Amino acid sequence: MTKMDSRVGRLVDFDLKEVRISEKTIWRFVILYDDMGNSGHGEFSYDAAPNNILDHANSFISSLTHRPMNVDSLSDIAVELDFTDLQQATLFSAVEQAMMEIEAKAAHLPLWRYLGMSNVDIEIPLYANINRRTVDRSPEGFAKSAAKAVASGFSWIKIAPFDGVSPATGNQDQSVVDGLDRIRAVREQIGERFLMIDCHWRFSPQHILDLLSELSKSQICWLECPIAESLDNLGDAVAIRNSANAHGMRVAGLETHAMWEHFQPFIEANAYDVVMPDIKHCGGYRAFLDIARNAMNLGVGVSAHNPTGPIAHLASLHATAAIGAPEPMEVQFDESPRFFDLTEPAQPPLAPSFRLPSGTGLGARLAGQKLSS
Repeated sequence: MTKMDSRVGRLVDFDLKEVRISEKTIWRFVILYDDMGNSGHGEFSYDAAPNNILDHANSFISSLTHRPMNVDSLSDIAVELDFTDLQQATLFSAVEQAMMEIEAKAAHLPLWRYLGMSNVDIEIPLYANINRRTVDRSPEGFAKSAAKAVASGFSWIKIAPFDGVSPATGNQDQSVVDGLDRIRAVREQIGERFLMIDCHWRFSPQHILDLLSELSKSQICWLECPIAESLDNLGDAVAIRNSANAHGMRVAGLETHAMWEHFQPFIEANAYDVVMPDIKHCGGYRAFLDIARNAMNLGVGVSAHNPTGPIAHLASLHATAAIGAPEPMEVQFDESPRFFDLTEPAQPPLAPSFRLPSGTGLGARLAGQKLSS
């Protein structure tokens, strides 16, 4: 990482922004301001956030104002937090994102370069998560969404087909049958392109093991979050990865985990082929880089989990560039046109690869007049 610029000063103010995108989705952002005239952006969107998340964010960030602040000083705060608590991890991550952008701006550098990447020509490969744009949850609805992603040039398509499945249901449950019908419809639509499925921790270990043979008939290449990701399930996670690999699938997960110490047991046990640190939850840029570099050194792939708004998208691109873009990165495909108009400059149309912005910091900022819900 580039040496911190000495002009980063005190945190003097902040703004919190909330934008409702759909019945399911709210994007939440923070903008920090320092006394040197620099600002930085962070995103703390997540589905399970409590209704009073803005109150928690206001309290947490208010405690930091008028103190000498930089990313290094955040380490003193980190030791006081429980990073297994998703809210604490997410709020800290948002502040760290924003502080890192302030530092990059103070150094007059784009974030990807401040984080240590020198190759300006790098392009980040993306895969299309079509789940949230698919309001029609029939097999035909999924196929139509997949067709739109393919028409936009995507070769990697991810779906979350198992609505209603839970660890308590068996594999003959109608929700499982419906999920398999959706998978088959998407496979037929996309041809030989790569099909990825996200299970959202809905299966028991035995149920997913029993289902792998059926999934392999649809040439699934990526099996994400099949079971609850607790240390109690570590042995089962290893067994699932081994069996999935034998059926031609890689296993990915750990999108809600934070800090290397919470990734380490799963990686060292060979429980995943790919880990998915999320810049909004994992502890921010430094934690992302720490997780990614340790994982890659142990032969595990890294793909940024990135299903939310434009600030997290830009942050994920910069972080992915800093580790050399080892895997395609997620983008939430076509959930809302607001993805494109909430920043200045506006986000370009989504495509299978993304060239890094050249401006300082993230290369874009929130467009304040467009943030009303």
